[in-house]
Amino acid sequence: MRSKIAMLHRTSGSGNINVSNDASASIGNSPDELRIVTTWPTKIRLNDSKGWKLRRHYARRLSIAAQLDARSFLYVGRARGAEGCCVRSRIADCGCGLRGTVARSCFMRACNIGSSMKPKRFSAVHRVPSFLFRYAVKRVQLGKLAALTGARPAVTYATFRTASTSIHHAIRASGSASVKAHALAPEHLLPLVSPRAPHALTEHGLPIFAHVGNLAVRHAIIEPRREADFVVAVRDPIAVAASVMSAFRMWWPQQLRERVSEPGFVETPAALDIIEKQFFGHFPRNLMLDWLTHDMSGGMGWDPFAHDFDQKSGATSYVHGPWRLLVIRTELPDSQKDIHLRSFLNRPSIQVVPSNETIGFGPERKALIKAVHAVIRRHPDWVNAVFDDTRSRHFWSDSDLERMRNKWLLPRD
Repeated sequence: MRSKIAMLHRTSGSGNINVSNDASASIGNSPDELRIVTTWPTKIRLNDSKGWKLRRHYARRLSIAAQLDARSFLYVGRARGAEGCCVRSRIADCGCGLRGTVARSCFMRACNIGSSMKPKRFSAVHRVPSFLFRYAVKRVQLGKLAALTGARPAVTYATFRTASTSIHHAIRASGSASVKAHALAPEHLLPLVSPRAPHALTEHGLPIFAHVGNLAVRHAIIEPRREADFVVAVRDPIAVAASVMSAFRMWWPQQLRERVSEPGFVETPAALDIIEKQFFGHFPRNLMLDWLTHDMSGGMGWDPFAHDFDQKSGATSYVHGPWRLLVIRTELPDSQKDIHLRSFLNRPSIQVVPSNETIGFGPERKALIKAVHAVIRRHPDWVNAVFDDTRSRHFWSDSDLERMRNKWLLPRD
């Protein structure tokens, strides 16, 4: 079903509109405009509509609001990033600064419906129908269906670029109810369907973003405290930062995005300076360790550093309330990952196959990886600080850390 937006315009009189429970309304850009948001083809029942007429319909255009569950809504802004707040929210604080019943009539004052603006290629709007469908499927799969069948859902839980996708695919292929989540702490969940917001960071330097798995796991498993198995992927902290920087254009400065495809540009001193300024500036270069510190504790109430980890095997299982956890280092050979996953999930058919290595990347990425490595090599103090960090020492032995240190400080072929 498609979401539908109707714009009504006051033509005369002082008629009021009361919207039925299956729709929501808000004042538009002027007191004489009213926006109705509903799910098409559900009919909008208008009471006391004297003095108003339908001005225009908007289907999958600039702004869409859709109900996710009985307690909250997913909030979607216009393509150019207008900040929004909640529609008919039943939670006490919708995050927009309004509370209680006041928030029920507040919806995207900056949406500018009726303008000629068209969504960008990667706008939130294009993603909404798919996002909502996948979210609904995951909610059913992880919640009611799992409860009916007695199966424990399996969650692959990791930050970006940890080689966790291959683990997730292996679990899913084995027949388990599986989902992948990148963040579970409420402060890291973006209330807008726009995973391409590059500079939204928490005070801890962690990205705030939208992801189907994040919301599905948060709502279906964490909040109701349903039983589940979590596979937590951990990777060389500097490798995570370097991979995120080289893989995601959202973190590239404008000068780099404009010229990255020029032959030879990435290897120039000017390009290295641009990358260095970004990497050691706003970019979350300590993502792996900060994610372990702040998202796991905030999302699950579990501190990985308060429990012993088997550095020799590279994987350790734990129990935390209704959840079982397997923390595993992803540099382990796939054959060893298979052994740990099969034992932990009791799925003898699990087989990890490398994936997600270069999907969606252009030919410039190979050169960009080398450039990021060269920039990191300029900062041995930072490299040493990362591997001397007690959080790194929790998961890797001295010999492991020395090997990783040499990888980043010595020239790469």
